[in-house]
Amino acid sequence: MEWTSGASTSPIKLAKVIYDDIWEPCYNDLKAARFISVLAGAATDVSIRDLEGIYVRFLKDGQPNDMFVAVEELKHATATGHCEAINAALEKVGLNDWKEKTVGFGSDGAAVMVGRRGGVSTLLRQEIPHLINIQCLGHGLELAAMETISQHANMKKVTDLLRGLYKQYHYSPKAWRELRELAEILNIKIWKPANLGGTRWLPHIEKALNTLMRDYTPVLTHMENTLETRSASADMLGRARQCTQLLFVGLVQDILQVLSWVKTELLDTVQESLRKRFKDVETPCESSR
Repeated sequence: MEWTSGASTSPIKLAKVIYDDIWEPCYNDLKAARFISVLAGAATDVSIRDLEGIYVRFLKDGQPNDMFVAVEELKHATATGHCEAINAALEKVGLNDWKEKTVGFGSDGAAVMVGRRGGVSTLLRQEIPHLINIQCLGHGLELAAMETISQHANMKKVTDLLRGLYKQYHYSPKAWRELRELAEILNIKIWKPANLGGTRWLPHIEKALNTLMRDYTPVLTHMENTLETRSASADMLGRARQCTQLLFVGLVQDILQVLSWVKTELLDTVQESLRKRFKDVETPCESSR
């Protein structure tokens, strides 16, 4: 890699040179692979754009390798839009024959990805009939939990409370400053109320609930002190004071803790099983050499 420093050199050019230097050997390994699996997932960035992240998994010397390929902006958040983004990203890096090599497709399990009638996996199978669709077990567990918990009447009230606290202290520097000053008086290290938004629902709701219970005393005290001047806090204060809501929050915390443990154990079990299978396949191959 040749590089000459200078005042006119921009960080973008530096990143481009580093990328080219790192990508070339990775690209050669990828081109040499006989079979690949494509992993894709979408998220919204800070600029409110829908972006598709694409990874490729392949075997090198009998060992699985995961390679980040690109981030492609979605023109449409439909299954067709996802397919177009995946195809564009892989062709940009020179994998024009990716459909001939692809044997597996991994995703988060959302309907747009795995829908039987018009999901991304279904559309890909029209050109790759032998495609094996693999859903993320951890994300599937989160989707099931979200569908179950979020429909509960008490959970909706708690969610509204958490969103209200986030907006109050995130968009009002004055409110956040007052809360920090109150926490200092009480000799408590305060955490800023967490946002519920994000692609992974369980970690976000768990963080928001933990923050609420940890900082319950200063938050409740601050709302009581500002109730006379800010009528908008009255509803949140009423919900925060309800004993049944606090008991329900404690119950949800226990449930989320168990779900997090189950997800971790589940993924560890799957990974260990895969490692064992690769070892079982690799041993006869080494013996035949």
